[in-house]
Amino acid sequence: MTTRLEVESAIKQLPEGEVRNLAKWLQEFLDEMWDRQIEADLASEN
Repeated sequence: MTTRLEVESAIKQLPEGEVRNLAKWLQEFLDEMWDRQIEADLASEN
């Protein structure tokens, strides 16, 4: 398993465009996680 520090180091070696693409993907991933959490919370209330 890759550590967070290894990931950070790898990101620092990427060209700026790749970092921006990664940031966009990560935000979309976080948004999806948030949506799933809200759906789970709503389902548990019923």
